[in-house]
Amino acid sequence: MLDWLYTAIAWVMKQWHALFSTFLDPASGITWALSIVMLVVTIRILLFRLFIKQVKSQRAMQELQPEIQKLRKQYGSDRQGFSEAMMKLQKERGVNPLAGCLPILPQIPIFIALFHVLRRLQPGA
Repeated sequence: MLDWLYTAIAWVMKQWHALFSTFLDPASGITWALSIVMLVVTIRILLFRLFIKQVKSQRAMQELQPEIQKLRKQYGSDRQGFSEAMMKLQKERGVNPLAGCLPILPQIPIFIALFHVLRRLQPGA
């Protein structure tokens, strides 16, 4: 199902390995280690915008925490009233509580593919 992603990640790693092989021994561990490190750096750069969105959303939720605590005190054990007031507060401030989690979802298959490629790595192949 994710074969296309495995292939893409393996290709990027192969390109990094080819680059490092120009000035290092292609069979040495340092060449492979550097290519793996640069593969991870490449993936993190590609996913950087999602990371920024996640951080912004988490900061916005942290800024709301004092007001959420006030609402908790105000509503006490009335969960429905608290939920409605919290949804209203989030809507007023333009904060989406799921926005902190959603950017993580596209990263999951990418890092699963990275794990798959590294697990199947055969230097001679």
